[in-house]
Amino acid sequence: MGNKVPLFNLWGGKYKSDWYANYKDYSKYVIEDAKIRSLLQAMNKVHGWGMSEVHVTRIANNIQLDIEASRPGVIIGKAGQDLEWLKARVSSILGPNINLKIQVNPIRKPEIDAQCLADKIAFDLCKGKRYKFLIKKYIGDAMRSGIKGIKVECSGRLGGVEIARQFKISEGSVPRQTIRADIDYALSASKTNSGLCGVKVWINKGVRK
Repeated sequence: MGNKVPLFNLWGGKYKSDWYANYKDYSKYVIEDAKIRSLLQAMNKVHGWGMSEVHVTRIANNIQLDIEASRPGVIIGKAGQDLEWLKARVSSILGPNINLKIQVNPIRKPEIDAQCLADKIAFDLCKGKRYKFLIKKYIGDAMRSGIKGIKVECSGRLGGVEIARQFKISEGSVPRQTIRADIDYALSASKTNSGLCGVKVWINKGVRK
């Protein structure tokens, strides 16, 4: 089961969007959520927010975006100017008469956040760094933070080699066959000179409470 589908709502404990819509508006809301996430992910790569997750909540004409990032100050900016600019960009995607609220939440320990770690590894692959040494360093930092286990899997033309290969490394216990464990999963892609390289990260934070 663990090798077939990423169990986002079972492992993560919550859905990425929280709203209800009738048949007529359902497709419109799904497309708007996808556009919002695509915009935020593109801006995250440019400005280096360290964004991990975007949760969308809709109640009537009110929309709230909860953004989790390791560098919230970069998103907010001086006196909240950058946050207002971001709010205007997102509002251009939505329809009229929509009340938008953006809440930026800091990530206390980005070294044990799967998405932040996957993005760091993808960035290292893009820059052509010694990925094996750096991945082992990231794993060591994560294990010292008190997690139960971690697994990292990279695939593609790693290091610019001619034939694509796969690099796996794990430490501790990562039971992907159960939903009782609190496992944080993330997927990221690195655009290298040799082509795309994929990065998957599993972090076991213990038994779900």
